[in-house]
Amino acid sequence: MAAEMITQKELRELFQYDPETGVFKRLVGRSHNAPKGAIAGSQARDSRKPDSFYLRIKINRRLYKAHRLAWLYMTGEFPKDEIDHIDGNSLNNSFANLREATRTQNMQNCRRTNKYGFQGVSPRNSKWVAVLSVNKKPFYLGVYSTPQAAHAAYIKAKRQLHEFNTL
Repeated sequence: MAAEMITQKELRELFQYDPETGVFKRLVGRSHNAPKGAIAGSQARDSRKPDSFYLRIKINRRLYKAHRLAWLYMTGEFPKDEIDHIDGNSLNNSFANLREATRTQNMQNCRRTNKYGFQGVSPRNSKWVAVLSVNKKPFYLGVYSTPQAAHAAYIKAKRQLHEFNTL
């Protein structure tokens, strides 16, 4: 049987959350490894973004992502879908850096570069192609002589077409 979801009341009894820093501190000691006053959480690799990490906190034998707990702590509810880290730093759980998002919106704020060093750019026949996806449909933005020019076209289109983009 899976552990039940924690409530805002239970969370506030166990932890103090600082909305400016995004840090959770224990109000109740659980062990010598998790004493009262200690900063809670450990880093874990994000399975959907292997180059990214997030903080997780174990409560009653269940692991929670710290950004989801921050949302619960501040709003009284778990987010309906996902939480987007506005600045792209998944370890920054300050409340001003968090917003509810759908999966599509969250991916619009993705900042990963590819092996060529430019997001949205790939080589083709000694030229560079810029491609942006909108609602899972690729939009070809043109062929350019340099990866920098292709990336500039990608960024311009991203700023116009991705509502959650912060580049």
